[in-house]
Amino acid sequence: MPEGVEGSNASAEIVTLMRDGQWAFDLLGPGFLDEMVRRVQGTSGEERPRLQALPSYRLAALALKVVDRDVAFAGEDGASRLLDLNGGEQPPAFWRALLHSFNTGGYRPDTPQVDYCRPTAAHHQALDAALAVLKERAPRTHAAFTTWLTRIMIVQGAQQGGSSPRFFGCILQPANLFTISPRLFASELVHELAHQEIFVLNAYDRLTAPEGDEVWRFSPFPRLSRPTMGRLHAAHALFRLVQLSRQTGEGTFIKRSKLWRTARSFRQGELTPLGDTLVNEVYRRA
Repeated sequence: MPEGVEGSNASAEIVTLMRDGQWAFDLLGPGFLDEMVRRVQGTSGEERPRLQALPSYRLAALALKVVDRDVAFAGEDGASRLLDLNGGEQPPAFWRALLHSFNTGGYRPDTPQVDYCRPTAAHHQALDAALAVLKERAPRTHAAFTTWLTRIMIVQGAQQGGSSPRFFGCILQPANLFTISPRLFASELVHELAHQEIFVLNAYDRLTAPEGDEVWRFSPFPRLSRPTMGRLHAAHALFRLVQLSRQTGEGTFIKRSKLWRTARSFRQGELTPLGDTLVNEVYRRA
Protein backbone atom coordinates (compact mmCIF):
# COMPACT_ATOMS: atom_id res chain seq x y z
CA MET A 1 0.00 0.00 0.00
CA PRO A 2 1.46 3.41 -0.91
CA GLU A 3 2.80 5.39 2.03
CA GLY A 4 0.23 7.83 3.40
CA VAL A 5 -2.61 6.46 1.27
CA GLU A 6 -4.94 3.94 2.86
CA GLY A 7 -8.30 2.26 2.30
CA SER A 8 -11.09 4.35 0.85
CA ASN A 9 -8.76 7.37 0.54
CA ALA A 10 -6.65 5.40 -1.93
CA SER A 11 -9.70 4.34 -3.93
CA ALA A 12 -10.93 7.93 -4.10
CA GLU A 13 -7.52 9.15 -5.24
CA ILE A 14 -7.29 6.44 -7.89
CA VAL A 15 -10.73 7.40 -9.24
CA THR A 16 -9.80 11.08 -9.32
CA LEU A 17 -6.55 10.38 -11.15
CA MET A 18 -8.19 8.19 -13.77
CA ARG A 19 -11.10 10.52 -14.49
CA ASP A 20 -8.57 13.32 -14.94
CA GLY A 21 -6.64 11.34 -17.54
CA GLN A 22 -3.77 10.55 -15.20
CA TRP A 23 -2.38 7.12 -14.39
CA ALA A 24 -1.95 5.24 -11.12
CA PHE A 25 1.70 4.31 -11.65
CA ASP A 26 3.25 7.19 -9.72
CA LEU A 27 0.88 6.58 -6.80
CA LEU A 28 1.12 2.80 -6.61
CA GLY A 29 4.18 1.82 -8.66
CA PRO A 30 6.88 2.49 -6.05
CA GLY A 31 5.05 0.36 -3.49
CA PHE A 32 4.59 -2.37 -6.10
CA LEU A 33 8.32 -2.46 -6.81
CA ASP A 34 9.18 -2.40 -3.10
CA GLU A 35 6.93 -5.42 -2.61
CA MET A 36 8.74 -7.20 -5.46
CA VAL A 37 12.05 -6.56 -3.68
CA ARG A 38 10.67 -7.88 -0.39
CA ARG A 39 9.51 -11.08 -2.05
CA VAL A 40 12.93 -11.99 -3.38
CA GLN A 41 15.39 -10.63 -0.84
CA GLY A 42 15.15 -13.75 1.39
CA THR A 43 16.36 -13.85 4.96
CA SER A 44 19.32 -11.60 4.23
CA GLY A 45 19.06 -8.02 3.09
CA GLU A 46 22.54 -8.03 1.58
CA GLU A 47 21.20 -8.26 -1.99
CA ARG A 48 18.60 -5.54 -1.58
CA PRO A 49 20.63 -2.81 -3.38
CA ARG A 50 21.27 -5.19 -6.26
CA LEU A 51 17.60 -6.11 -6.46
CA GLN A 52 16.52 -2.46 -6.37
CA ALA A 53 18.83 -1.80 -9.33
CA LEU A 54 17.12 -4.42 -11.49
CA PRO A 55 14.75 -3.20 -14.22
CA SER A 56 11.17 -3.70 -13.09
CA TYR A 57 10.41 -6.48 -15.57
CA ARG A 58 13.31 -8.61 -14.33
CA LEU A 59 12.46 -7.88 -10.70
CA ALA A 60 8.80 -8.86 -11.18
CA ALA A 61 9.79 -12.06 -12.98
CA LEU A 62 12.17 -12.96 -10.18
CA ALA A 63 9.67 -12.16 -7.42
CA LEU A 64 6.95 -14.23 -9.09
CA LYS A 65 9.43 -17.13 -9.45
CA VAL A 66 9.17 -17.20 -13.23
CA VAL A 67 12.96 -17.13 -13.54
CA ASP A 68 15.74 -17.99 -11.12
CA ARG A 69 18.24 -15.52 -9.69
CA ASP A 70 21.01 -16.22 -12.19
CA VAL A 71 18.67 -15.73 -15.14
CA ALA A 72 17.24 -12.49 -13.75
CA PHE A 73 20.60 -10.99 -12.79
CA ALA A 74 22.16 -11.96 -16.12
CA GLY A 75 19.37 -10.49 -18.27
CA GLU A 76 20.76 -8.39 -21.11
CA ASP A 77 18.85 -5.27 -22.06
CA GLY A 78 20.90 -3.06 -24.31
CA ALA A 79 20.45 0.72 -24.28
CA SER A 80 17.30 1.12 -26.38
CA ARG A 81 13.61 1.08 -25.42
CA LEU A 82 13.22 -1.32 -28.34
CA LEU A 83 15.04 -4.42 -27.18
CA ASP A 84 18.11 -4.91 -29.36
CA LEU A 85 19.96 -8.17 -28.73
CA ASN A 86 22.76 -7.41 -31.17
CA GLY A 87 21.80 -9.94 -33.77
CA GLY A 88 22.59 -13.08 -31.79
CA GLU A 89 21.20 -16.37 -32.99
CA GLN A 90 18.89 -16.57 -29.98
CA PRO A 91 18.07 -14.22 -27.09
CA PRO A 92 19.94 -14.53 -23.78
CA ALA A 93 18.43 -16.67 -21.02
CA PHE A 94 16.20 -14.00 -19.49
CA TRP A 95 14.59 -13.09 -22.78
CA ARG A 96 14.13 -16.74 -23.72
CA ALA A 97 12.20 -17.05 -20.46
CA LEU A 98 9.97 -14.13 -21.45
CA LEU A 99 9.26 -15.59 -24.89
CA HIS A 100 8.54 -18.98 -23.35
CA SER A 101 6.08 -17.38 -20.95
CA PHE A 102 4.13 -15.74 -23.77
CA ASN A 103 4.30 -18.77 -26.02
CA THR A 104 2.91 -21.05 -23.31
CA GLY A 105 0.33 -18.78 -21.73
CA GLY A 106 0.52 -15.17 -22.81
CA TYR A 107 -1.58 -15.30 -25.96
CA ARG A 108 -4.67 -17.12 -27.14
CA PRO A 109 -4.23 -20.90 -27.54
CA ASP A 110 -4.60 -20.71 -31.33
CA THR A 111 -1.94 -18.00 -31.75
CA PRO A 112 1.26 -19.07 -33.55
CA GLN A 113 4.51 -19.10 -31.60
CA VAL A 114 6.23 -15.72 -31.43
CA ASP A 115 9.90 -15.11 -32.13
CA TYR A 116 12.15 -12.17 -31.35
CA CYS A 117 12.62 -9.60 -34.12
CA ARG A 118 15.58 -7.26 -33.99
CA PRO A 119 14.52 -3.59 -34.37
CA THR A 120 15.46 -1.65 -37.47
CA ALA A 121 15.71 2.08 -38.09
CA ALA A 122 12.13 1.97 -39.43
CA HIS A 123 10.92 0.42 -36.15
CA HIS A 124 12.58 3.19 -34.15
CA GLN A 125 11.07 5.85 -36.41
CA ALA A 126 7.59 4.34 -36.04
CA LEU A 127 7.86 4.25 -32.24
CA ASP A 128 9.16 7.83 -32.11
CA ALA A 129 6.24 9.00 -34.28
CA ALA A 130 3.66 7.24 -32.06
CA LEU A 131 5.22 8.65 -28.90
CA ALA A 132 5.18 12.11 -30.50
CA VAL A 133 1.40 11.78 -30.92
CA LEU A 134 1.06 10.96 -27.24
CA LYS A 135 3.39 13.77 -26.18
CA GLU A 136 1.39 16.32 -28.16
CA ARG A 137 -2.17 15.15 -27.50
CA ALA A 138 -1.93 13.11 -24.27
CA PRO A 139 1.12 14.34 -22.33
CA ARG A 140 0.22 12.57 -19.08
CA THR A 141 -0.09 9.28 -20.92
CA HIS A 142 3.21 9.95 -22.66
CA ALA A 143 4.88 10.56 -19.29
CA ALA A 144 3.42 7.35 -17.83
CA PHE A 145 4.51 5.31 -20.82
CA THR A 146 8.06 6.62 -21.05
CA THR A 147 8.58 6.34 -17.28
CA TRP A 148 7.09 2.92 -16.57
CA LEU A 149 7.35 0.98 -19.84
CA THR A 150 11.07 0.67 -20.31
CA ARG A 151 11.34 -2.21 -22.79
CA ILE A 152 9.47 -3.24 -25.92
CA MET A 153 10.30 -6.56 -27.55
CA ILE A 154 9.32 -6.71 -31.22
CA VAL A 155 8.06 -10.15 -32.17
CA GLN A 156 7.05 -12.00 -35.31
CA GLY A 157 4.15 -14.42 -35.42
CA ALA A 158 1.57 -12.47 -33.38
CA GLN A 159 -1.14 -10.08 -34.51
CA GLN A 160 -1.56 -8.24 -31.21
CA GLY A 161 0.56 -6.90 -28.37
CA GLY A 162 1.15 -8.71 -25.11
CA SER A 163 1.72 -7.89 -21.43
CA SER A 164 2.32 -10.03 -18.37
CA PRO A 165 2.53 -9.23 -14.64
CA ARG A 166 5.52 -11.58 -14.64
CA PHE A 167 7.41 -9.05 -16.75
CA PHE A 168 6.04 -5.75 -15.49
CA GLY A 169 7.46 -2.83 -17.48
CA CYS A 170 8.05 -4.81 -20.67
CA ILE A 171 5.60 -5.40 -23.51
CA LEU A 172 5.64 -7.40 -26.73
CA GLN A 173 4.61 -5.70 -29.96
CA PRO A 174 4.13 -7.47 -33.32
CA ALA A 175 6.38 -6.22 -36.10
CA ASN A 176 3.36 -5.48 -38.31
CA LEU A 177 2.10 -2.78 -35.91
CA PHE A 178 5.14 -0.67 -36.72
CA THR A 179 3.77 -0.15 -40.23
CA ILE A 180 0.42 1.40 -39.24
CA SER A 181 -0.22 5.12 -38.79
CA PRO A 182 1.35 6.84 -35.76
CA ARG A 183 -2.11 7.56 -34.31
CA LEU A 184 -3.19 3.93 -34.50
CA PHE A 185 0.15 2.74 -33.19
CA ALA A 186 -0.18 5.15 -30.26
CA SER A 187 -3.51 3.47 -29.45
CA GLU A 188 -1.82 0.07 -29.41
CA LEU A 189 0.79 1.36 -26.98
CA VAL A 190 -1.89 2.80 -24.70
CA HIS A 191 -3.76 -0.50 -24.84
CA GLU A 192 -0.74 -2.32 -23.40
CA LEU A 193 -0.08 0.46 -20.89
CA ALA A 194 -3.62 -0.04 -19.59
CA HIS A 195 -2.92 -3.74 -18.98
CA GLN A 196 0.20 -2.78 -17.05
CA GLU A 197 -1.85 -0.40 -14.92
CA ILE A 198 -4.28 -3.19 -14.03
CA PHE A 199 -1.32 -5.31 -12.88
CA VAL A 200 -0.33 -2.56 -10.42
CA LEU A 201 -3.91 -2.01 -9.24
CA ASN A 202 -4.47 -5.72 -8.71
CA ALA A 203 -1.21 -6.01 -6.76
CA TYR A 204 -2.23 -3.07 -4.57
CA ASP A 205 -5.68 -4.52 -3.83
CA ARG A 206 -7.25 -7.60 -5.39
CA LEU A 207 -9.86 -6.58 -7.98
CA THR A 208 -11.86 -9.80 -8.40
CA ALA A 209 -13.64 -11.61 -5.58
CA PRO A 210 -12.93 -15.35 -5.19
CA GLU A 211 -16.52 -16.04 -6.27
CA GLY A 212 -15.86 -14.34 -9.58
CA ASP A 213 -12.53 -15.91 -10.47
CA GLU A 214 -13.96 -18.74 -12.56
CA VAL A 215 -16.97 -16.92 -14.00
CA TRP A 216 -16.74 -16.72 -17.80
CA ARG A 217 -18.90 -14.45 -19.96
CA PHE A 218 -18.76 -12.99 -23.44
CA SER A 219 -16.46 -9.98 -23.83
CA PRO A 220 -17.27 -7.68 -26.78
CA PHE A 221 -13.72 -6.30 -27.10
CA PRO A 222 -11.96 -9.54 -28.14
CA ARG A 223 -15.37 -11.04 -29.07
CA LEU A 224 -14.93 -14.23 -27.08
CA SER A 225 -15.74 -15.62 -23.64
CA ARG A 226 -13.37 -14.44 -20.91
CA PRO A 227 -13.11 -14.79 -17.11
CA THR A 228 -13.88 -11.90 -14.79
CA MET A 229 -10.30 -10.63 -14.68
CA GLY A 230 -10.01 -10.85 -18.46
CA ARG A 231 -13.15 -8.75 -18.88
CA LEU A 232 -11.83 -6.26 -16.34
CA HIS A 233 -8.64 -5.95 -18.40
CA ALA A 234 -10.76 -5.39 -21.51
CA ALA A 235 -12.87 -2.74 -19.78
CA HIS A 236 -9.80 -0.90 -18.54
CA ALA A 237 -8.16 -0.93 -21.96
CA LEU A 238 -11.37 0.38 -23.54
CA PHE A 239 -11.65 3.11 -20.89
CA ARG A 240 -8.13 4.33 -21.60
CA LEU A 241 -8.72 4.18 -25.36
CA VAL A 242 -11.90 6.25 -24.99
CA GLN A 243 -9.86 8.86 -23.14
CA LEU A 244 -7.18 8.82 -25.83
CA SER A 245 -9.74 9.15 -28.63
CA ARG A 246 -11.17 12.24 -26.96
CA GLN A 247 -7.70 13.72 -26.59
CA THR A 248 -6.85 13.10 -30.24
CA GLY A 249 -10.25 14.24 -31.55
CA GLU A 250 -11.33 10.81 -32.76
CA GLY A 251 -14.81 9.33 -32.48
CA THR A 252 -15.60 7.38 -29.32
CA PHE A 253 -19.03 5.86 -30.01
CA ILE A 254 -17.91 2.31 -30.84
CA LYS A 255 -15.40 2.13 -27.98
CA ARG A 256 -17.93 3.56 -25.51
CA SER A 257 -20.52 1.02 -26.67
CA LYS A 258 -18.09 -1.85 -26.10
CA LEU A 259 -17.10 -0.43 -22.73
CA TRP A 260 -20.75 -0.13 -21.67
CA ARG A 261 -21.47 -3.73 -22.70
CA THR A 262 -18.34 -4.98 -20.94
CA ALA A 263 -19.20 -3.09 -17.73
CA ARG A 264 -22.67 -4.69 -17.79
CA SER A 265 -21.13 -8.17 -17.77
CA PHE A 266 -20.11 -7.95 -14.11
CA ARG A 267 -22.51 -9.21 -11.46
CA GLN A 268 -22.80 -8.45 -7.76
CA GLY A 269 -20.25 -10.34 -5.69
CA GLU A 270 -17.81 -10.97 -8.56
CA LEU A 271 -15.59 -7.97 -7.83
CA THR A 272 -13.98 -6.56 -4.71
CA PRO A 273 -14.87 -3.04 -3.49
CA LEU A 274 -12.00 -1.56 -5.53
CA GLY A 275 -13.07 -3.54 -8.60
CA ASP A 276 -16.65 -2.32 -8.16
CA THR A 277 -15.36 1.23 -7.82
CA LEU A 278 -13.49 1.00 -11.11
CA VAL A 279 -16.52 -0.36 -12.94
CA ASN A 280 -19.14 1.99 -11.46
CA GLU A 281 -17.21 5.17 -10.77
CA VAL A 282 -14.71 5.13 -13.66
CA TYR A 283 -15.79 2.95 -16.60
CA ARG A 284 -19.54 3.63 -16.48
CA ARG A 285 -18.90 7.39 -16.33
CA ALA A 286 -16.62 7.37 -19.37
